[in-house]
Amino acid sequence: APEDLPFVRRQRLLDRLAGRYAAYAGTIQASVAARSWGLELQFDFHPRGRSVPLVLLSHEPETGTTRFMALGSGRPDLAEIVTRGDARELKYERYALRWRGEDPR
Repeated sequence: APEDLPFVRRQRLLDRLAGRYAAYAGTIQASVAARSWGLELQFDFHPRGRSVPLVLLSHEPETGTTRFMALGSGRPDLAEIVTRGDARELKYERYALRWRGEDPR
């Protein structure tokens, strides 16, 4: 079965975490796209097109926590996405962004 293959489970996890994210008040927005190495986080604010590679480190199904090494600030940092039911929250640097749905792009 495909779900028994680790690379299939990994890609399905990344696809599930991809989409549009926004701060609680909607002031900061970003898109997250699945890539072979993890996720690519792209903020919508200036400097336009700031892209942050999020390299997959671990996934804990029991807590819904997926951790990434973020390579966007000149030094490695940690980022995580916590999933609870249909809700997802991305924490990176000083940002806490909630999942708003699939990216229409």
